[in-house]
Amino acid sequence: MKTSTLSDETAQLILNNDMDIYDILTCREGRIKGGEDVLIQDMYDETAADNGLHPDDDFEEIIEIMMGNIAADFG
Repeated sequence: MKTSTLSDETAQLILNNDMDIYDILTCREGRIKGGEDVLIQDMYDETAADNGLHPDDDFEEIIEIMMGNIAADFG
């Protein structure tokens, strides 16, 4: 997982539920720093592939796994 290039600020906003991964993925989050939206999309795609999940049908489970990965790296 490439969470190491996610900024500490963005990671903490996500972990504190001040920034929603789903909103970032659907371009509804305007506070994301340049390039981090692409990083989060890459993380989403990798998480889906690594866990055999379908990106459209299993998005809630994918986001839960991503939250766990971000918490492990930044929590």
